This record gives sequence, structure tokens and C-alpha cells, in this order.
Amino acid sequence: VLRPGRLSERREFQVTAADGANFAIVLDEERRLELLVVDLASGAPLAEVELTSLDGPVRTDARGLLAVPVPSDGTRDEWLRISLGYPGDAQTEGRLKVGPPGGPLPRVPIARGGRVRGIVLDAAGAPVADAFVRLTGGARRAYGGPSSAPVGLGLPEGFSLSPPRGTTRTGTDGRFELVGCVPRQGDVQVSAQHPRHPQGRSAPFPFERLGQEQEVEIRLTPGASVAGLVTCDGAPLALSLQFESEERSGWVRSNAQGAYRIDGL
Repeated sequence: VLRPGRLSERREFQVTAADGANFAIVLDEERRLELLVVDLASGAPLAEVELTSLDGPVRTDARGLLAVPVPSDGTRDEWLRISLGYPGDAQTEGRLKVGPPGGPLPRVPIARGGRVRGIVLDAAGAPVADAFVRLTGGARRAYGGPSSAPVGLGLPEGFSLSPPRGTTRTGTDGRFELVGCVPRQGDVQVSAQHPRHPQGRSAPFPFERLGQEQEVEIRLTPGASVAGLVTCDGAPLALSLQFESEERSGWVRSNAQGAYRIDGL
């Protein structure tokens, strides 16, 4: 059950074919901490907005409030881990100390991260599909408190802005888009990995502004290959082989005839 202004609530029960009608779902009013969810840039409350949390999708109420359950163990100084953000975008993460009822309303600012678009090509200029891409380099300064001053995000003390979880791969046209990228201090690059090529990187570029957009191109060079047979006393073996080079490492498996091949070295 997803009520506006609350985290999702789960109720489990068993239903037989004969008694599936008139089942009541009872929602209790357990102890909760109310948060005011605001836009990081403007400070305006985000009313009736769909977000993601550690417990799944949530929706703020008409005032921008979100009630988070507080585990009650008889103490008054619990800490709650908070993770909120737009679906598929940057997430505001941190911990809040739960004080006595009637205290100040905690504010949790969220924001959309930046976007990095581009294309991955091989040495001949043809698009490379299904390459794994990610943003690398730089020092993350997307934290609240004094350390965030160079980026100027204005997050509360102890909070950080993190990129969304998951992986990004190029499409059949070699293009990609990294969404929810957070600011970093110093130059960054986009790296691309593909089983048939050594790792490639874009030209360095700064990425210190929240919501920044960037277009890049990555060229992958031809890779070397190693192939052979795995045998024991002259008999072929089918087994897993680990390889390691300066740019990448991984596993391959020999087939029933003992043959293996490692590309992209």
C-alpha cells in the first residue's frame, strides 16, 4: 500500500478460493518522523512528487511532507538512514537523528544530477554496441558541510549526493547517456569497456556544476587476442580460466574440446 506522504507499507495474508472476498487491510499509525522534501536549488517544497527511497517508490503529500517509520526500542535518540531522489536520478543520502516529538521539521533537499551523452567508436569509426560506460576520475565533493564549499551544493551536514545505482551500456548505434551524474572536483573522463577492445577513455573535462550536461566521444583501439587449448595428460579440459592484463582482468571458459579465446587485450 502506498499512501501519499508515506513509505510503502506491506501486509501479508493467505487467501483460499472460497474466502477471497471482504478482506480488510488495516493500516496502523506507528511512530513516524515527518520530513519536508525540498528542491535543492530553490528550497521550495516538492508537493505530490514521485520519488524513490530505500524501501521503493514513495510520493510526498500536498505539503511536500513524507512520514518515515521510526523503529521504537524505548530510546529517544535513534538514527534513520535516508535515501531519496527522483527515479533513476541522483540520490540524496544521509542520516537523521530522531529527537523528541515537536522538534524542528527536518528538511531533505533533492536535485537532478547532470547528464553525460556520447558515442563509442572503434578504430575504423564504426559504432560499438553493448560497451559498458561510466564516469571516472575527480574527487567527489557532493557532500554537506564545509567540504562542499567548492561545489556549493548547500546540502545539510552529513548528507551527500550520489549517482543512481545500475550500469549503462551503449545501444546498437554506439550512443549512451549517463543520468544523475554528481559534481566532482578536478577533471573527469568517461571510460568504456568492451570484451573485444582494451579499455578506452574520453578526453578529460571538468564536471563541477550541478545539472551540467556534456557530450563526449570515445575511440576504442584494436585489441590483441590469446587463444589456445587446455589439456591434462593429453586430454582436453573444460574449465574456467582467469586472465589479467594492465587494462582489464576477467574469466573465460574453455569448451569441451579444451579451446579458449581471450579478446580485447
